[in-house]
Amino acid sequence: MQTSGPFRRTVALSLVALAAGSTGAIAQTPAAPAPAAANVPAYGPPITGVCIFTREVALGTSQAGVSVIQQLQQLSKGIESNLAPEREAIDKADKTLAAEKAKLSSAKFQERAAALQQRAQTFAQTVQTRNAQIGQSRDKAMAQIGEALTPIVVSKISEHHCSLVLESRGIIYGANPAMDLTPEVIQQLNTALPTVTVTLLPPEALQAKP
Repeated sequence: MQTSGPFRRTVALSLVALAAGSTGAIAQTPAAPAPAAANVPAYGPPITGVCIFTREVALGTSQAGVSVIQQLQQLSKGIESNLAPEREAIDKADKTLAAEKAKLSSAKFQERAAALQQRAQTFAQTVQTRNAQIGQSRDKAMAQIGEALTPIVVSKISEHHCSLVLESRGIIYGANPAMDLTPEVIQQLNTALPTVTVTLLPPEALQAKP
């Protein structure tokens, strides 16, 4: 929100964080596009006992993970729509106060300024609460997917007789795809948990962050 009055910093509250926070890290989990054929390394044969698994990719690109992202985005849009009128009203009041400052006595200006500042602070607290609702609702939904994911990963490690399991994101440059458990895990997860219903936590259910 752009403001021109005395509370530029106080009431210039962006709701973009709601939409961004709704996806968090999982929004960035889809694997990067495959490189052009000419740039694909000629990997050696799979190493027996060495496996690869990328948890974030499994969470974010599974059917349940995608459903969570979509639901959170819709919830965020609804929250933004509900907050927009108050944000715009504060913005308008701020500009009006700035325009009328020269006509007001010092005492009257300070009175109106204090009231506007309190209103802006209340709005800021509401935005923080809504962000917390989105964030903790996301965490709860992803935890549910994680609970379904863990036994699948364990079974795949046993099935492939993995002696060592590596996390591919940021740890290794590349490897033979035959060593990657992630596609198999996602396929089984899609069957076990095709979707998760996201419920927006009420403010009273929010957990205080340390």
